[in-house]
Amino acid sequence: MKHFIIVTGYANTPQQVEMTNQLAIKCKSKNSNYQLCYSTHYDPDPSFYRNFDFVLFNQNNPILNWDIQDRETITVTAEIRIDRSKKIIYPQPYHAYAHHISICDGMSIGFSSGYNTFTVLNSDCDDICIEAIPEHFEYTNQQVSVFYNYGNEGINTEFFSFDRSFGAFFHSFRPYNKYRMFGMQHYEIVMKNICKTTESNVKVLDFPLKNTLSFGKMNFEKNEKVYCDHYFQPYLNIDDKFTYYIPYVDNNQKYLAIVNDNENVKIYINEEPIKTPGQYNILLDKIPISLKIEYKNKPFKHIYLHDSRQFGFITS
Repeated sequence: MKHFIIVTGYANTPQQVEMTNQLAIKCKSKNSNYQLCYSTHYDPDPSFYRNFDFVLFNQNNPILNWDIQDRETITVTAEIRIDRSKKIIYPQPYHAYAHHISICDGMSIGFSSGYNTFTVLNSDCDDICIEAIPEHFEYTNQQVSVFYNYGNEGINTEFFSFDRSFGAFFHSFRPYNKYRMFGMQHYEIVMKNICKTTESNVKVLDFPLKNTLSFGKMNFEKNEKVYCDHYFQPYLNIDDKFTYYIPYVDNNQKYLAIVNDNENVKIYINEEPIKTPGQYNILLDKIPISLKIEYKNKPFKHIYLHDSRQFGFITS
């Protein structure tokens, strides 16, 4: 069967490179006629050229609330109240639109190569997805696109299949001014809205795995590198205890709000330890700042604060 598979990923560690190659090898062993396209924003590993028929690298990786920020994107935030009259709003960088572009770019290769049926797979998808592709093909060969539920509110975006008609409609939302029509909701809800507005036939199946909403085999947050000099998540949840470290601006002064309830987490500002557990609001006299976080005396995160986009703002 002639079928085009788009694999999306961000293979920036040896583990992710190996996982991506194994996915390609397993797909080809399932059916040698599958055409595989790896679509990414991260410089592809040379090994991918041996295992994929197409390797597409688009270095344009627009992160919402980092590369693109507007009144829609800043509705995706982390918030913490510092007193009765003020709270910090921290716009959360979000990868959904970049992922959307990767899918659309892969579609473009498939369209121009003459394919009519497609599957999208995240590079860390469970093997159950590979086993299900022939069933998906039967649907798409009858002009029915097939998806899985994501809880009660969305549609899973890690593994789905579609025909050319749905793909053309989906691709029409590649420009940001079209994508933003659905608001800055989770990508699973954006996908549900696209499925609701298309005139193509869509079938949504029950999610097949238990006790999870994800086909993914890897927790990418746990796989992040320790050092970070750009966007970051301003909180941790370890041992069911939260630690917040939110930089913000108030009256043109830069501050760092820290709320730490975990005695196993230690925080250092420019190598100076902050007494923990505790709650602090620290004036930052000079930028850049080195913010280090340890968990059980081992490096967990090292954030280099130097960019105005790394700071939130105050509201009442």
